Amino acid sequence: MNPSGATEEDGDQTVDGMCDRARNYWGVGAYYQLNVMSIRGTYSDELGSAQTLSLPENDKWIREIAPKARFVVVSWGRIGHMSGRGTEVEKILREVCDPEKVFCFAKNKDGSPTHPLYISRNAPLIPFSHNIDIFKWSALVDVQENDTGIPSQVTLNVELSLA
Repeated sequence: MNPSGATEEDGDQTVDGMCDRARNYWGVGAYYQLNVMSIRGTYSDELGSAQTLSLPENDKWIREIAPKARFVVVSWGRIGHMSGRGTEVEKILREVCDPEKVFCFAKNKDGSPTHPLYISRNAPLIPFSHNIDIFKWSALVDVQENDTGIPSQVTLNVELSLA
């Protein structure tokens, strides 16, 4: 989502801040900013009422650029999460990226990655751990009882792997 008038040539506070982080804190030679949504407008309220949130070309660029990146920083915020696009982009990133190279600044209460506008420029990145639904898991419980039928030993074996 891009609730601003920023373009490739003219930035805004968010874009300029991300470029500064990339150059001065992350040490990268190139920086791509991809949006969760294809639409752009000055007011985020207007974006919420849009009929089409993302065009196929938007996902195409995410699929093309993200796997080539040294690391990916996600920061779509609550609005990107509430729109459903955050979840869609998260699925794309799972398909094309090693989860260990996906980061964020912090997480909102709803689990969405925070938007960078009000985050300190030198804030450290943290791993963006995906929701538990991407994992397969199984558990085996072994209960051994004593002579009176009371459990005397409980063993729990859990196996967890990426889905």
